[in-house]
Order: sequence, then structure tokens, then C-alpha cells
Amino acid sequence: MENINNSLTAVGAQEGPSVSVVGDTYRIVIGSEQTNGAYALIDMLIPPKGGPPPHSHVTFQEGYYIIDGEIEMVTEGKNTLLQKIPT
Repeated sequence: MENINNSLTAVGAQEGPSVSVVGDTYRIVIGSEQTNGAYALIDMLIPPKGGPPPHSHVTFQEGYYIIDGEIEMVTEGKNTLLQKIPT
């Protein structure tokens, strides 16, 4: 979706509502309602062996930026280990 007002959205370091689900913590940094449906940004704190069960989304895609640790992604039966990019 096109951002029709081309405005910058800024939030504080700890702003946004948080929710805990089965040991994982998700903080909505920027919700889709703030970007006119263009995107949402969610900060996830997932403990070892945690994370959501396999699922898919019909209306949007997910992207990841790993700050620490690694996650195992399962797509169409293929397992891929995603790790933090060394600096």
C-alpha cells in the first residue's frame, strides 16, 4: 500500500503495547494503523525453544532482523537456521 502522506513515524525506545503469549513477549513498535496498512514493526523476545507454531499469512509477508541468537524457520517442510549477521 502506498504511503500517501510520506510522513516519518518516530517512537520512543520502549513505546508500544506489549503482550506475552506462551513465554514469548511481543511489543508493537509501530502498528499497521499508524502506517496506513503499509507495514507493522514488532519487537519479539523469544526464549530458547520458544516462538509461534508453524503458520502462514495470506495478506502479508514477514521479515526478520535478528539482534541476538538464532531462529529456526520452517517453510514448506524445509528447515533453515537464521542467525545474527556478524559485525
